[in-house]
Amino acid sequence: MSPCSKQMIGVDSSTGSNGGGSMKTKKDIEALAIEYTKEGNQKLDSNELEHAVLLVQKALDLFKQVGNLKMYARTLNLMGVIYATIGNETMAVDYYLEGLDYATANEYEDIIPLFYNNIGARYQELMEHEKAISYFSLAENALQKEACKADERYEIWCLVTFINLSSSYTTLKKSALAEKYLNLVFEY
Repeated sequence: MSPCSKQMIGVDSSTGSNGGGSMKTKKDIEALAIEYTKEGNQKLDSNELEHAVLLVQKALDLFKQVGNLKMYARTLNLMGVIYATIGNETMAVDYYLEGLDYATANEYEDIIPLFYNNIGARYQELMEHEKAISYFSLAENALQKEACKADERYEIWCLVTFINLSSSYTTLKKSALAEKYLNLVFEY
């Protein structure tokens, strides 16, 4: 059942309670937040960005309410992606930085490279390649953590990082470094 359907039967997403006054369990609230996140992703994919923002904000509120800070951080990343797609680089970076703060403070090593890559990509978009490279390099270093290596998306994250580094080095006409990272891409 979609989050919208749940709202129609009396679930208040801001409090997690229904019309009868009984509280939903933490598990119920997290499930609702996950549904909002999934629907937000779908709206992002279909370029319904205003709806995506609303759904993902509801998910953020619920994850924070129940204290699931890892999902909160991951969802901040998603909100950053949405704002980057909208073209609001400032809001995108703000969400990425907030997510990075939560991920770092709580030692969620497996998601830290996402934030570094996404922040770097925003600087790359702004043609600030030196700043972009600094963030991509932080992502590269973070990917050396065992928590990252254990993730099923590890190879994709490495490829994205190496492609980003190669691209920025190419733009800066640092061909040896660009070639180094391009070669790393081909090793995967």
